[in-house]
Amino acid sequence: MHLLQAKPSLEGVMQSEIAEVFNLSVRSLQRQLQREQQSFRALLEQERQRRFVTLIAHAPLHEIVAQLGFMEQSALNKFCQKQYGQTPTALRLIYRDKS
Repeated sequence: MHLLQAKPSLEGVMQSEIAEVFNLSVRSLQRQLQREQQSFRALLEQERQRRFVTLIAHAPLHEIVAQLGFMEQSALNKFCQKQYGQTPTALRLIYRDKS
């Protein structure tokens, strides 16, 4: 869903907002995503992963927290542990070495 990529921040992104852009009800959006074997939550997680990889090497952590739509640093920490099995600081070192 490229609409998520166009948003400057994922903070407060809701299904209802996306459905409205497409002139759909939330339920219609859910059915459409289900037909494509997707979910809003999965798309949001994919977009968070995409943004994280582009930001981690050089952006301040507080900026990454905001861009990914988290309210607190602890949510970013949990995201990193779940997705990558490491802390944001450890991942920053890895991605800095790659760039």
